[in-house]
Amino acid sequence: MAASSSGCLDLIEAQLDHAGVVCARIAATESAPDQVIVLLDVDASDDEQAFEQALRFHLFFVPGFEDPSVLQYFIALPVTIEAGYAAALAEFLCVVNSSMPITGFEMSGALGMVALRHTHAISAKPFAVEVVEWTLAMLHSVIHQSTDLIIAVAAGLAPAEATEELNNRLRAG
Repeated sequence: MAASSSGCLDLIEAQLDHAGVVCARIAATESAPDQVIVLLDVDASDDEQAFEQALRFHLFFVPGFEDPSVLQYFIALPVTIEAGYAAALAEFLCVVNSSMPITGFEMSGALGMVALRHTHAISAKPFAVEVVEWTLAMLHSVIHQSTDLIIAVAAGLAPAEATEELNNRLRAG
């Protein structure tokens, strides 16, 4: 990873920490780049088991993109895709992605996994950490408004019912 990307992660962590967001910097390994972990459930930060189960964004720069860099936000959702509901869940994820101001839900039926992945090009010179804060706020809102519905559809709720509830939530603001 280029020094500028590493320096940007330092700035992201410092700014989020200053804003009271629970986050931690994780050093690169052979299989994963440097990243900042942002905990969505602040109450889980003091309990190791709750921390392991809490929703958290992984922010990292995608290797191989330097000018501009590409920042990825990734969160795996606690979803179990029940047998026979993968198609319904795929349908509902398309509805969610088309309804939200920021998108990126995806699923792997084979792995039984649902995630939200969002990427955007970001300049390191000058680096505007406010762009990262705004994007995290938008993604947090998307997660808050849709995760329970995604879990319900994966367990058998009809996509039409989930879509109606999602639309009600979006209208309510």
